[in-house]
Amino acid sequence: MTTDADLAALMYPSMNDPTPEAAVPVVNALTQNLEHAEGRLLTSAERMYGDSNAPQPLPEVTVEQLTAEPLSAADLMYPDGGKALESVQDYDQQTLRESFESFEFKARHDGNDADSAALEAGRLQAATALHEMAVPSEAAHAIAGELEGWHSRWMANDLPDLDQMDATREQTEAALRKEWGPEYSANLELARSAYKDAAKRIPWLRNLVEEAGAGNSAALLRQFAKIGLSSARNRRGTVGNRS
Repeated sequence: MTTDADLAALMYPSMNDPTPEAAVPVVNALTQNLEHAEGRLLTSAERMYGDSNAPQPLPEVTVEQLTAEPLSAADLMYPDGGKALESVQDYDQQTLRESFESFEFKARHDGNDADSAALEAGRLQAATALHEMAVPSEAAHAIAGELEGWHSRWMANDLPDLDQMDATREQTEAALRKEWGPEYSANLELARSAYKDAAKRIPWLRNLVEEAGAGNSAALLRQFAKIGLSSARNRRGTVGNRS
């Protein structure tokens, strides 16, 4: 019987090689601790006049505040990220199969039955998790597409090194701080919560997020934040997502 750990090792064998290089922890936006304002660069006003004369940032919005926001009729009818699909088969057919198909075809074409079987099992494992988590359809499709790109890079041995990962993390953090504003910390907390839930159900996801570098993808963080918000609203008994 193939366990979840065995499946991850089959899909990403080089990442599970217990060498010193593989054991180096990778810090990325989905797993690191929140960085506080003390770590940012000072503005020109702060350098000249001190913090008291610099424009004061808006108060940080909390997860509780985000999930408590009332939803409009439009939000309920057209939720951000789309609506959840009805079955595991729907997630498999509509959000995952296209991304996995080329990899499974190549494995079969090369006569690598073990890889083909592992990819198929990984796809079905992901479809089950997406259904259990009630992931919005558009978010599920976007995540599948983003991870497809990272899987392709892994297969081509074209993964970023630690310096490149660190640079990308800084760029992603700067972009999302600008995009999310005072909701940055709350959205990041929601994204991490959704990722942790998904990784428990899809162990091979950790290989791409925490070792390959996908955890620094702004696109992936945006989608996990949507999933996290949707899950948090559902726990509160509020249906739908924020626009």
